[in-house]
Amino acid sequence: MARRGAERAAPIGAACGALALLGASVGYFCADAPLRREPLSSHLVEMVVWSIASLVLGPLLGAIGSQVVRKGLIGMFAGLAVPAGAVAQTLLLRVSEPGRTGAHTTAEAIVCVAAAAVAVFVLARTLRARRLMDVPPEPGARTPTAEAPIARSVMDDHLG
Repeated sequence: MARRGAERAAPIGAACGALALLGASVGYFCADAPLRREPLSSHLVEMVVWSIASLVLGPLLGAIGSQVVRKGLIGMFAGLAVPAGAVAQTLLLRVSEPGRTGAHTTAEAIVCVAAAAVAVFVLARTLRARRLMDVPPEPGARTPTAEAPIARSVMDDHLG
């Protein structure tokens, strides 16, 4: 049942991913131009390129993100996609040495530390879920039935 819901979430996640990334890209350029005291038209080519990239990559990232709630390896890999992408972007799109400042190094360190923390959380959640699946119920423990289901919180679905 949960698997079927996660599979249904992928197309919705894909649409949301495209819209969110497109909105973030356009919003970035619309905010950046006035802050730099430049006309928006000077960023038009870049905005179109990033908008196309958003429409191409957004659905993939949204579909992956919609699977984070799944338990097991699929949920784990989906949960690791964002921290891995953040580190990859940080390291691949580095500011070149002549324009590099201490703020760039600090920002890169913050991104890498935050990504590592998220990765540890995702891996711990996956291991916890696996351990809970391997533990047999204690004698006399309540089990869900049609007459008296055990109450679950929304966080149970997200934390494993």
